[in-house]
Amino acid sequence: MTKKNWQELSRFEEDRIWERVYKVLGFNPSIYKENFPGFKEPEPSVTYSFSTIWGDEFDRLEADLEARAKALFKEATPKGKLIYALDWNHPCYQFDPHSSGEDWLIPALPDGDYHLFLSQSFSFGWLGHPWEQTVCIFGEPLLAALKRHRPKVFRHPIRRSE
Repeated sequence: MTKKNWQELSRFEEDRIWERVYKVLGFNPSIYKENFPGFKEPEPSVTYSFSTIWGDEFDRLEADLEARAKALFKEATPKGKLIYALDWNHPCYQFDPHSSGEDWLIPALPDGDYHLFLSQSFSFGWLGHPWEQTVCIFGEPLLAALKRHRPKVFRHPIRRSE
């Protein structure tokens, strides 16, 4: 399934990008705590837990997370540039956050698999870890946007790298 502003990556492109994720971000997927955080978190970065999203306010907090993630990427990404939307072991995409008003094919909230949103240069991104229940936000453009568009579920950082 694709949407108007989402372009599915070819298998070759996906493999090339995931190879870069493993190499540059030290990606180490695991469900075991001793292997968390699962990434070599870039500098500068801040990591938040989203474990408080589950409960009575889930729908409201999830909608806020999605809306603010869209605002973050729209602000951090220059017009005309695409970003990668990666869902581990599932189809991956590139899209322009300035023209993607519809629901995203890969949600900001990792739903059992890693969800990554990365600039094509890997200079900024969103690393969603489903089992640690964290999101690491890195790179100056995204961190600057985070000051204005921080999701409500991101209450207190659990890690920071500067």
